[in-house]
Amino acid sequence: MTAPIALDDPDARFLTAHFGPKVAALLTSPRLRAAVLAFDLIASSYQRDGDCIARAWMVGMNPHLDEQSPIDAIADGHHAN
Repeated sequence: MTAPIALDDPDARFLTAHFGPKVAALLTSPRLRAAVLAFDLIASSYQRDGDCIARAWMVGMNPHLDEQSPIDAIADGHHAN
């Protein structure tokens, strides 16, 4: 259902051509974009071990999210909040 909408994006057209519409829709979903944006933002904030720090932050419990991990909050659709 989201594949036709995603086809307006050049990246999505590339993904659709190479991996099919289901994978393209998954890879261009708002949830995945939110998770990648958060991870990249945190990882780029640290010169050393940025990926490890971002990974730990994404799976760790967060008091601002009612003790839910950020990745679980994004998966549950709370990425816009």
